[in-house]
Amino acid sequence: MGLAIYQRLKDSKGTWKYNPVETGQGKRTGGLRPPFYIRPTFYVGGVRRQPWKALDAATFEQAEAEAETRAAAFDAQRKGLTVAEAVTGGDADRITLRAAVDHFLEEKRSAGCTPGTMDDYTHILEEFLKLLAPQNRFLDQVEEKQTHRGIQKRTSSVLKDYMAKLQTGGDGRKAGSKRTVHNKMSVVFFMLKEAGINQPSKLITVPDFEDENEEAKPYTKEDLQKLVGVMDEDEKFLFTFFLDSAARKGEVAHATWSDIYDGKFHVRKKVYKNAKGETKTWTVKTHADRKVPLTRELLAMIEKRKRKGATESKWLFPNAEGNPENDNGFIRQLKRIAKRAGLICGQCQSTLTKADRYGVNKRREVVCCADDCQVCEQHYLHRLRKTAATIWHNAGVPLRTIQKWLGHKSIETTMIYLGVQDSDELQEQINVRKY
Repeated sequence: MGLAIYQRLKDSKGTWKYNPVETGQGKRTGGLRPPFYIRPTFYVGGVRRQPWKALDAATFEQAEAEAETRAAAFDAQRKGLTVAEAVTGGDADRITLRAAVDHFLEEKRSAGCTPGTMDDYTHILEEFLKLLAPQNRFLDQVEEKQTHRGIQKRTSSVLKDYMAKLQTGGDGRKAGSKRTVHNKMSVVFFMLKEAGINQPSKLITVPDFEDENEEAKPYTKEDLQKLVGVMDEDEKFLFTFFLDSAARKGEVAHATWSDIYDGKFHVRKKVYKNAKGETKTWTVKTHADRKVPLTRELLAMIEKRKRKGATESKWLFPNAEGNPENDNGFIRQLKRIAKRAGLICGQCQSTLTKADRYGVNKRREVVCCADDCQVCEQHYLHRLRKTAATIWHNAGVPLRTIQKWLGHKSIETTMIYLGVQDSDELQEQINVRKY
């Protein structure tokens, strides 16, 4: 059965409305004139869409035929099948990867994942579907192993091809770092496991960025002095808060004045209304609230700002619209400060899309951080978090306590955050006689 057909007509008040065409016994449709419309229902990344679509038909009879064809096409698209497969029933019993992705996103949405997390999942999984070879459309194909001269390998050819595209880039995309590839593959594994594949991570070997013995690179005392030396009062308050609380970007963006009491920053769930009056929910990454003790210096800054009347907004660091949504430009601020402090490395490069005025002459250009500080990879908000963890550790704070303050589930993750203490600071211990 085809989709319902509509005409766009003016009502008695002169307002345009879509009215369904009534068919059946006694209803004459031969005199109806185009344009005709349909409103199909389909899903994109698990989100329900119902856009109006104009038909090419010149008569109502042609519109009915076209609506029938389009209904089959939309149904096939929803299932991840071709029209021929949907009509004939071929492969109809096989689960498509499109259906698996939509199911996963719907499950995560129902479980209460935050909008930011849903955006990340949707972006990664839609990219996964886009990068697949055209012939790889079904869930059972993921488990098929590569073979070499009759010897079966443990590696999934579908996942191997996808990971190779992540690593090499192409189609205007930047090649992913080991961390990025690892994170995207993890999301795909979560989706496949939800769809019923047992231990999908065993189907391919993913380079673990933690296996690179990647050393945390906290800011040195000298670097911090240079950064603070070029900051204005507002910048110093913001980045002192980042450093002393070791909070994540979202935690700082959603920090309120009422979160600061008893000398601690209480990191906790928020329910609020944005500028449009929409109810928003933000949760801590691990869904576990925590308390982080703050330094006397930061607490003094907070009291000073309170006395100046800076508490008109309930948020400590609201964006231009007065709410905590988006990234509030924190990372851009940090890189501009690093440039003023002379700490941009001048070695990082990235390919950016450039254009002349009004978007004319779009092109891809390689940009160095010496010319555009935003390209520099040496300065990122999480580096402040690692710096705080390292300072705590060097000051003798127990590792389990640092784990709790950072909000980590495992002690292993916390250890990755700790930088190697500078040898100059340990010279006295080194000089102790060994015999």
